[in-house]
Amino acid sequence: MITSHQFTVGNSRYSRRASNRFLFGTSQPTTIEELKSKVEALIDADRDIVLVSHGTSSDLKIIHQLSINLPNRSLYIVDTNKAAQFPLQLYYRYGLEKLLDALQIPFANLHAAGNDARFCLQALLMLVVRDAERQPLSCSEALIHLLKDVAQQPRPSTAGEIQGPIHEADRQAKIDQKARRIEKRAAKRQRKLLQRAEREGKVPHTEEMEASDDAPSQAQFDEGVAISSTHVIWLVCAVYTMCQLWRKFGWK
Repeated sequence: MITSHQFTVGNSRYSRRASNRFLFGTSQPTTIEELKSKVEALIDADRDIVLVSHGTSSDLKIIHQLSINLPNRSLYIVDTNKAAQFPLQLYYRYGLEKLLDALQIPFANLHAAGNDARFCLQALLMLVVRDAERQPLSCSEALIHLLKDVAQQPRPSTAGEIQGPIHEADRQAKIDQKARRIEKRAAKRQRKLLQRAEREGKVPHTEEMEASDDAPSQAQFDEGVAISSTHVIWLVCAVYTMCQLWRKFGWK
């Protein structure tokens, strides 16, 4: 129901970025000299024309600078920046992004000319719906539902949203592949160490390993002997001391 166009001039970084961010078709590269004729070709002089913009001064200035011929007959200009004041009961003027949020219109990639123009037109349709809802008898209910469906229709997916799952799947696949390589290298290194130990005779048999677990080590045995010797020496010293005291004091 709404046809959107975007023209980009030049090959600057900004122009390329704006071209890639256009959501409603393919951006058309052009030159300043060709821009006037391409815009005029989209205008049907036999129809009533409504120029919709969010802040009209800059847009009208560009139209004047490019000498674009707009039909004087039935030319209406609507500024959504001002038109939103009464239906939304605003005390100050919203920017386009905040206005779209307030009207619950799905949007993305603002500041690309074609996207801004499209979302601005949807905002105007939704403002009509809000105003009609305040005056129930002023418009047919079927028309209100139609305008609301057009205004709040789901937006197209951005390039990032389309490529995001693909990039994430590729990233996860690379992580898994790297983990498998690391695991494979670790297993190979372990096999080489075992083979080397077997060649040098350093790998004990299972029976030897079990026996070594049950039998006390040499360090444990030496520690036990040292403790026993200490106890014997202490006992001898105690007996000798008691004998000396007996002789000295003549205890009976």
